[in-house]
Amino acid sequence: MIEISSAIDAVQVYHQGATVTRRATLPTGSVQGQLELPGLPLSLHDHSVRVSVLGAPAGTRAFVSQVRVGLHVAKREQNPQEPDVKRLKEVQRQIEAQLQKSNQLTLEQGLLDHLKIPDRPRLKDGSRPPASPVAARLALDQFVTQAQHRRQQEERASRNALKALRDEAAKIEEDIRQFGDARRLTPTRLSKSITATLRVEGPAPPQGLTLLISYFVPGARWAPQYQCHISRDGSQAHIQMRAVVNQASGEDWRGVSLRLSTASAMQWTEKPALTAIKIGKAQPAPPSPKGFRPASRDADRLFGDHDRSHAAAAAATPSPKRLSRHTPQNHSDQTMMKQLFDRVLSGGSAAEELLEEDYDDYADTDESMIVGSSMGYGGAAAAPEMPSMEKEAMAAPEPMLRAARRKRAAAPSRMAAAPMAAKIAASKPSAPPKPKRPDPGRFARLTLGPASRHNERGALTQENAQARYRRSLERYADLNIANLSDLISHASQMATAAGRTSLPAGSVDVRGAAGHFDHVYSADDRIDVPGDGAFHSVPLANRQAQCALSYVTVPRVQTDVYRVAKLQNPHTGPLLPGMAEIYVDGEYVLTTSLATVAPGQRFELGLGVEQAIVCARNTAFEERRSSAQVVATAEFCHDIAIELTNNLGRVIDVEVRERIPHPAKDAEVVVEEQDITPAWQTYDQRERSAPLKAGRHWNVSIKPGTTEHLKARYVVKVYIKNEIVGGNRREV
Repeated sequence: MIEISSAIDAVQVYHQGATVTRRATLPTGSVQGQLELPGLPLSLHDHSVRVSVLGAPAGTRAFVSQVRVGLHVAKREQNPQEPDVKRLKEVQRQIEAQLQKSNQLTLEQGLLDHLKIPDRPRLKDGSRPPASPVAARLALDQFVTQAQHRRQQEERASRNALKALRDEAAKIEEDIRQFGDARRLTPTRLSKSITATLRVEGPAPPQGLTLLISYFVPGARWAPQYQCHISRDGSQAHIQMRAVVNQASGEDWRGVSLRLSTASAMQWTEKPALTAIKIGKAQPAPPSPKGFRPASRDADRLFGDHDRSHAAAAAATPSPKRLSRHTPQNHSDQTMMKQLFDRVLSGGSAAEELLEEDYDDYADTDESMIVGSSMGYGGAAAAPEMPSMEKEAMAAPEPMLRAARRKRAAAPSRMAAAPMAAKIAASKPSAPPKPKRPDPGRFARLTLGPASRHNERGALTQENAQARYRRSLERYADLNIANLSDLISHASQMATAAGRTSLPAGSVDVRGAAGHFDHVYSADDRIDVPGDGAFHSVPLANRQAQCALSYVTVPRVQTDVYRVAKLQNPHTGPLLPGMAEIYVDGEYVLTTSLATVAPGQRFELGLGVEQAIVCARNTAFEERRSSAQVVATAEFCHDIAIELTNNLGRVIDVEVRERIPHPAKDAEVVVEEQDITPAWQTYDQRERSAPLKAGRHWNVSIKPGTTEHLKARYVVKVYIKNEIVGGNRREV
């Protein structure tokens, strides 16, 4: 088996999970046979593995087969030597001895500290002072000092020896641990691998072949972000689409071609049924097909060619014993024959006729052709009550057939109809079961039994992944795989948990934001995404956008003038909701939330207050009576005067938004607009999804260093006996 290294080339991240594509370059020449590609993450889904071949020249056919997922254990750089366990026990005994010696020295030090030189004898009244033992006292003091000094030196030497012994014991214990790790699986050494068989038919390619390996890993997630760079005068703008991506698949994505998709990688979707539309009387809807097909009742016939080829090979081999003409081949043939005759004895006329017909064919056949062969009944459709295994049974011996005929002739005629009808009804296929949502992983784990095993051929069984993993590790001698299940389960849990990590503030779920359509965003350059499970901001695409800078003010609320950039989405896909960082002339201004923007659609971004534009708003109020008659109206005149001064060095476009009173329905109030200079237009505010009544706005151009004057008057008229709730004056 040839071990081939691979590197991650491309990654496509979905709403949840990602598809990783690796590229492996085969050496020049005809490299074919069993290949192994190790170093894959433990969290990948085995059923998602795909392998394809690229680079085959014209006239050469290269393909892979027998793709299997197993486990691989990386080799250690240095194989640790077997530690000296006996030396460890000896060192531990020496450590105990040194500890006891140190305790003894500490005890002796304490005793010497309590040993004091006796004082001089006390004098008695009127007596002569006694002689003082100076020499004895000096000798005792010298003895205590020397003894303490000697024990201090011994204690110091004991501490040094104890430290050296402990270091030696720690070194031996570390060697034992490393020696155990060499036999025990660790996450850094264990990885999944792909084994496949490469076949090349035709001349070998001179440049070698390339293998593309793709697989799915769970838990990866992403959300969009943006950066908008606008020049000072608003003539140029660039919109950079970014994304925050996290993944804990067990491998780092270094220098990969990144694609981000809003779709779900694995989602069950029912196939739509397109029915005809008819005009007329309503008819019940026809049942939609569910793709159900009953299991084959004649599976052995699928392997007829296989059995005949092996039978021919067996017949060509000399055998010391030939089968009797009336002897079944094996025990299974005897069992099938017994079942067949039991059915005939129960009153099956069609089965009896089939037996007689096939027995005549069998009697006329050369005996040498029957040895080791299988006599299949091609006309089995005439007997719907016979199972497939009985259709493939060997022909009956003549004595058994004669006994069946005699019993059939003696049996009552009523046995020929009712039991047979019941058996035919029982043999009909059952109704298709109600379809359930399929599990793609479970379907991919189905394996077909080998043709050599009659009891497993044609049957799909669930493959045991753990057993397959353990078989792939049998090549590593003396490897402790007791923690194999824990390592694989932990890697899968870590990868899945990354998909449940909360998104950064201001980010939204891309699946819900995409609506009924899915979109893919590709990065312009190769990207690095570490596999630590944290969100990392990466750039995707930077495009130049059309931009126009304008100014908006609502002096009725506040006299500040705000900058507004009117941009057009330059990307081929929509801009999904996300946070956008705004930069003006290279300086950070603010962070805002961006709504969904379709491709080519125009949108606005607020850039804050423009200090170089000055706005002032003044109002005047006058109340008067329309006439001296009894029936008259009260007129409330409101005058608005706005001044805009442009201190910028260029012509600017300013939108001034105003609002006048709007009478309620059926209210006895009239609002008249008078003396509007220059003329204004109706403003309904629908671009903000907040319709406004009685809104007005001016759109004016102001030259640099000049002041623009805006004037407006509106009159509110009510009957003289009425007044406006909240006061007659509307402007303050």
